[in-house]
Amino acid sequence: MASLYPGSLDSFAPKTDGPAQKIMAAHVNDLQNSVVAIETELGTDPAGSLVNLKTRLAVMLTAAGGLIGPERIKTVAKSGASYTTIQSAINAISDAAANKIYTVLVFPGEYNEAITLKNYVDIIAIDPESTKILQQVTDNESTVHCYLNINIYTSSGSGLLILSSDSVILFKGDIHGYSYAVSVSGATIKITGNLTAAIYSAIESIDGNVTFTGTASVVASHIMTIENGSLNLINTSLSTTYNNIAGYGIRHFGGTLICRDTKIICTHASTKSIYASSAQNARCMSVWANRDDDANITQLITGGFNFDANVQ
Repeated sequence: MASLYPGSLDSFAPKTDGPAQKIMAAHVNDLQNSVVAIETELGTDPAGSLVNLKTRLAVMLTAAGGLIGPERIKTVAKSGASYTTIQSAINAISDAAANKIYTVLVFPGEYNEAITLKNYVDIIAIDPESTKILQQVTDNESTVHCYLNINIYTSSGSGLLILSSDSVILFKGDIHGYSYAVSVSGATIKITGNLTAAIYSAIESIDGNVTFTGTASVVASHIMTIENGSLNLINTSLSTTYNNIAGYGIRHFGGTLICRDTKIICTHASTKSIYASSAQNARCMSVWANRDDDANITQLITGGFNFDANVQ
């Protein structure tokens, strides 16, 4: 029986040590059986349509020996992956669509780069707790639909800046921003995680629709701002250490505020947990606040209430 794998074994020249050395039929069968076993394990053509197995390995492995992922998964790592920066992996994608969603899979490390998101390209950290983007992440005013599971720690501007009114972002992770942790203009965003900001507020929502679950804290100003759209706080804890009358919890200047199972902690004795200069729509249920109008108390509103009046 002729062997198909590898072909060169079929044309070997028989060799002996001398006339006394005999080659028995069993010896040949042993060799043939070994080749058949290899064919069974690897197939008769393990290189497929490629020239040889070495060529196939070159397609499957990076120069550093790491595995190259499927077409719609781009891997990023400090070394050993297809890309060393998140943005270069995003830029390599040109045909993402609603029916062809890509994933940029990020290995642990700190990535000191600004990120411009791309429509239908998700960014997912294998270990979010050990993976950080150290500059701003933005949609750059272009429509983006994506899921982000990674941490953002920036020392300037906003951590997550979403400016297109048609963008839809699902975010899971921690965000630390300098001016704002999250700044939204018109977009729809759902955030689960912890937000911190050095100044201004953890969330700035202008005509946006934001749903937030987690904790938010601010050092030098109020915690959140809503100017239009909706701000939906679910099972949240908000705090500011700003010992100033302007260090209120939520600055409510328009749209609809919804608070469920929310705790608001302010520092200044005369500040407001929810501040508005005119009547606004606010709906609260099970809200703890250490500032209730002019009284310095902690209050649990167990039954919830609909509020449509000046909450200054």
